[in-house]
Amino acid sequence: MMIYGRKQEDSKTKETWDYVACYYPIGNVSTEYNMFFNHEYISEVIFTGYINEDEIKLREDLK
Repeated sequence: MMIYGRKQEDSKTKETWDYVACYYPIGNVSTEYNMFFNHEYISEVIFTGYINEDEIKLREDLK
């Protein structure tokens, strides 16, 4: 799976989740395939994308 969004609301349940992910490498093809979950369910990070000062500030703001 690949995380593509943070602090997301499930449009069906109106619950707010830490992350939304999709199947990799297929990508976000439909809302039917969205996977919502919170940080405590992440057991391993295989790849971290590009990080700059804006990303670091956003992470602090989302805490």
